[in-house]
Amino acid sequence: MSRSFEGKGFSGTLPETLLLCCVIVLVAFCVGTAHADNAFLSRPRVLVGGDWKPFAPGAFDPAAVTKTAFDITISYHDTLSADSIPPGDPKRTRAQEVEEVIKFWSDALYEQSNGQHMLGTVYIYQDGAFADKASVVWQANTWPTGAIAGYGKPGQHINFGDVFGSTTFVGAASTPTSRADGGYTLGHESGHYLYGLYDEYVATYANPPRSWPWSSDVSPTGPSLMNRQWNAMSENEVKWLNHSTASIYVASTDTAQKRMYGKSCWEILLQSPSSDSVSGDVVAPGRVQYTFGSPPASPDWYTTAVTPGTHLAAAQANLKIVWLTKAAMVYQIVIDNSGSMGPDPFTPEAPSPLDYAKAAARNLVESLPKESAVGVVRFDDTVEQIYAITFIPSDDVGARAAKDAAKAAISGLAPGNMTAIYDAASTALANFLTYKGTASGDVLGVTYLLTDGSDNSSTKSMGEVIAEHQAAKVPLITVGYGSGGIGNTALTQLADETGGQYFASPTNQTELQEVFFAALGNYSDTVNLGAVEKTLAAGGNDVATFLVDGTLGGVTFFVSWRGASPDAEITLRDPVLGDVTASGEYQEEGGIVDYTAAISNPSAGTWRVELHNPGSQSLAVSVSATGQPETGTGFGLVVGLADGGSTVTPPDPIRLLARASRNGIPLRGVTMEAALTAPDGTTSPLSLRDDGTGGDATANDGLFSAILTSYQAGSYKINVTASNPSGTAVETYRNGSPSMPGPGDEALVFSPDGATVATNFSRSTSFQVKAEGGVTPSGTPTPTGEPTPTISPTPGSGSGGGGGCAAGSGFHLAPMLLLLLLPALFLRRR
Repeated sequence: MSRSFEGKGFSGTLPETLLLCCVIVLVAFCVGTAHADNAFLSRPRVLVGGDWKPFAPGAFDPAAVTKTAFDITISYHDTLSADSIPPGDPKRTRAQEVEEVIKFWSDALYEQSNGQHMLGTVYIYQDGAFADKASVVWQANTWPTGAIAGYGKPGQHINFGDVFGSTTFVGAASTPTSRADGGYTLGHESGHYLYGLYDEYVATYANPPRSWPWSSDVSPTGPSLMNRQWNAMSENEVKWLNHSTASIYVASTDTAQKRMYGKSCWEILLQSPSSDSVSGDVVAPGRVQYTFGSPPASPDWYTTAVTPGTHLAAAQANLKIVWLTKAAMVYQIVIDNSGSMGPDPFTPEAPSPLDYAKAAARNLVESLPKESAVGVVRFDDTVEQIYAITFIPSDDVGARAAKDAAKAAISGLAPGNMTAIYDAASTALANFLTYKGTASGDVLGVTYLLTDGSDNSSTKSMGEVIAEHQAAKVPLITVGYGSGGIGNTALTQLADETGGQYFASPTNQTELQEVFFAALGNYSDTVNLGAVEKTLAAGGNDVATFLVDGTLGGVTFFVSWRGASPDAEITLRDPVLGDVTASGEYQEEGGIVDYTAAISNPSAGTWRVELHNPGSQSLAVSVSATGQPETGTGFGLVVGLADGGSTVTPPDPIRLLARASRNGIPLRGVTMEAALTAPDGTTSPLSLRDDGTGGDATANDGLFSAILTSYQAGSYKINVTASNPSGTAVETYRNGSPSMPGPGDEALVFSPDGATVATNFSRSTSFQVKAEGGVTPSGTPTPTGEPTPTISPTPGSGSGGGGGCAAGSGFHLAPMLLLLLLPALFLRRR
């Protein structure tokens, strides 16, 4: 077994009173990576007055919107890299076939929307990367399904494959006809995924839900995309790429679409979701009404613009296909050195917030991989790029020189004046975009913006910063520390309008770590294996354990404390080989000690981090671990609001969804444990259910849900962990509506479940919801007068739910330097 071991610096648990070091803005940019997340890469754009603008329901006069383009992310099961594979290589041919299928998909969207919708930029992650976050999980062989109204929502996607039954869309047996069928099948799934429509074909499924086709159904009397998209090619009739109309929905018609809505597809596409008859008391994504600037005319309600099996230039006008491969990253580290970062006048001997910030930033630089790049920006009421974005070469001497220069720039910082947050973010972005112009391929990124208050000296406005980040497709992850996070609508708006996420007022180091890892998990395949806090008595010992599963190709352990390096002795114990001995590198400055150990090819099993305090005083120690999947995505965990975003407005309830997955495929039967922290700081267990009761939409579909029907105004934090201790988790496809089989495959039987997963694993994450007002519960108010949250379902085990867990029982997540573990992907555009 091969193994490598490295020691790096790490920033860990610190006293609460000294945590203003949180006030750092980290802008992590990737050469060739867009940290895949439906929230910012899978977004619709609308053409208004000749300009493309981000879509928002009701934001534009429908008459002013002429086109809509849907940006999409795909996680492809293999590595193809269409731009880099030599001509004649079978993989290059397969990559071109994938692109052909995508082009036919855009044709289908154009036809089914009456020439008004199409694909925009399609990002293809390769080798199964980011499968737990992509819009489309594209496997080698699978039955296509589409999650209803899942576009841009957490844990929702389309399942698709190279092969479906006897039809090969991509591969040696692929034909022009089959590739068109593949694209049109994706068009059918888009009816589910984009538009929230249901099937209109007839099928025999075992115990089908109300939303699936039944054997007793009667299809519409005319052509319908949601009935049988295959007929577009087999009958050479483009009308089969259109949606049903009232004229072909006669009294005898009974379909899943009719059961759910009572109307044909075009009638639903043109009506407000508020008029839908689908029940709203379950946790499921809501239908979004997209703009049709020129509503189709009765009675046919559809056009015939596309010729089956050929591409229409108008349908391809905005299509760009971007292949992503692994490469280096570029990091802009932006440090707040305003006056509030200086020493506490009451404890001047203690490390200052800026000391902590500089230590964290140096650790970030020290942990950067070779063949990445780093830049440093500092700001108070002025902004300065104090270390130009510089490539870190692969040779040891060159890498050391680049890192030492960046760390020296950071060490030279001193407290300054006021705070120009908007200007700092804008300057870092502008300098990065300048660097981007010198890089080959596309460059995308994500901005992490942390502050303890509001901007008080920028020349840039919030609106300008939002517009800049929207144009660059760089989401803002905003964190308001302490009072800076409470009621900070600017931070919420910055996040929501750029496809990012908002986190409010972490009040200690553990909570800050949760924020950073939650953000990390949203934009990478890096996973959290857990964290613990230990207080070692004088001369005492303790141990922290972490479950490492076989999908991980690397794991990193972090230990930190306040004091000096000799204050703690650390031993890592491999579950197979015993002790791991190596000289880790410690970093000390300002009374902070950080220690990191990175292990390649770790043994599967329970790893032990054994701790000893040789001193005469007790010692508080923080220990955590993260992992990187060896291939693909491995096990993932996604948590969020059913309709995306991070804000809820009364009287809407808070509808939460959590999904554990293996390589993007949801898992039922896992153990989900969660804790809910209310704005007043109280923490209670939260039950997440997958049994079809208490608001859960569908039993055993791998989507665990909870509803908060009453809540306070403010921010709620949800910590979640997923595991499989019984080894009985099962891959499930129940979350999506299955496609009609192709010609000759009518006898195929859809199986809603896949393989059983025997591996035990542990994944954790954190999510925050801002309630813009409170909903008064029926229960008794708390002593403070604030309403007590009413949780539906009430805490309990549920089917596979595993019950709840107490606060502080292991959901504490990794520190800010873990952002460095983000895998990078190199973008190449066609």
